[in-house]
Amino acid sequence: MLLSDLFEKQPAIEIKGFMLDSREKIKDSLFCCLSGITNDSHQYVGEAIHNGAIAVVHSKELKEYQDSIIYIRVDDVDEIFPSLINKFYDYPSSKVWLLGVTGTNGKSTVSWLAKNLLQEFKKTGYIGTMGVNYGEFSSETGFTTSDLVSNSEILIDMLKQDVEAVSMEVSSQGLEQNRVAGMSFDVAVFTNLTHDHLDIHLNMENYYQAKKMLFTGLEYGKQAIINIDDEYGARLAKEMVFDPLTVSFVKDATYRIHDVELSASKSKFALTVDKKRYEVETSLLGRFNVMNLTQAIAAVHQAGIEIESILEHVSKIKTIPGRMESVDEGQSFSVIVDFAHTPDGFEKILSFARSVTTAKNRIITVFGSPGKRDKNKRLSFGKITDRYADVIILTEDDNRDELVRDICYEIAKGIENKPYLIIENRYEAIYQALTIAHKGDTVLLLAKGCENFIAREFGDEEYMGDKAVASEILKQFKEELENGKIEYIN
Repeated sequence: MLLSDLFEKQPAIEIKGFMLDSREKIKDSLFCCLSGITNDSHQYVGEAIHNGAIAVVHSKELKEYQDSIIYIRVDDVDEIFPSLINKFYDYPSSKVWLLGVTGTNGKSTVSWLAKNLLQEFKKTGYIGTMGVNYGEFSSETGFTTSDLVSNSEILIDMLKQDVEAVSMEVSSQGLEQNRVAGMSFDVAVFTNLTHDHLDIHLNMENYYQAKKMLFTGLEYGKQAIINIDDEYGARLAKEMVFDPLTVSFVKDATYRIHDVELSASKSKFALTVDKKRYEVETSLLGRFNVMNLTQAIAAVHQAGIEIESILEHVSKIKTIPGRMESVDEGQSFSVIVDFAHTPDGFEKILSFARSVTTAKNRIITVFGSPGKRDKNKRLSFGKITDRYADVIILTEDDNRDELVRDICYEIAKGIENKPYLIIENRYEAIYQALTIAHKGDTVLLLAKGCENFIAREFGDEEYMGDKAVASEILKQFKEELENGKIEYIN
């Protein structure tokens, strides 16, 4: 695209791309001086030019100007940046049916479920925590919500592969940092809002206002689907300028859930839509997953698919990687891997585990808490596990530059009644949990989900992942069983 197409009264020179990071080498690119979280990119203009930028959009006086470079001064670079990106890439989000899912817990599950249900009817892509997925293509991104340039390029690649619909996770940070600004969402889903990311947002009100941006940005005629059982969801529904679609277990709602039956192997519930009752059965476990599935069904319904047709495919849905994922190597106790990493997430999975574990059996938990993140959650984790679990093993979880043992001690301040161990190595902690588990027990491996790394002080360290670790250990136990060394695995 020509620079003159982006800015009036500018020369007709070709711009081949946008440079967001001055360290990238992008020839004939446009460098936009965005404010950033910790750094102001105005200070990196020289490096950007050295790496290929031929034009610079800025809002502050620069230390140096080069004759060969075109400088375009505007009042607010961050404000005009989304419109530049959308114009440059020719508005790709308007060419697909686009679903955006936000919330503290459940956004990965809802967006992944919606993707898998919708792809039964039209070619569908996914962008989120589990990477980018469409057709046979799959890759990791490292972000819940990528930057606006990456999102635009991903959508263009999807369009080239005839993708018709996209299900996308949208984080609060992504919203605040304009990573989805100007994108045309057809449906936005709000799952819930609970304590998380307060190291970034400082308080719940700021956190809520960040999430709300997805809904205030909806164009006329688009739809919002909101969990009104959540305190902030109920507030959001009232503050919408148009009537949203609602989901609830207990209130009158567009999608009303009732007659829920939960077990250790499946969930059954009734769903009423437009006064018509539907019976739903799924292998997804827990009351929270009933809500997640219903919101996914609602989203696909708003894509023009009849409820009856959607429900025909619910049974095909497989467990979402790292979300309430069972590990079964023939052992006589349950092992569940879950990404729960907030107090609300812990409360939900532990209360579910308690409901399906008999009084004579135990819940054994393995978890830690991230370093350099919201420290207030640590005490809550301790209190919640103290209330529900029988044995608690504290271990590492992305400790970064903090000592694992110090983090574990902070969690342990909330544990008053139950025995706990501190085993710093996560593999060894899981090994210990599986070693002490008996028939009928439930072992919960929490907070890492499907992640295959542990964040250290100087970068990410490769990690097998909780599921792979548990599977390897259980297979080892099975071999020992065959040799007569252990007795409690069936």
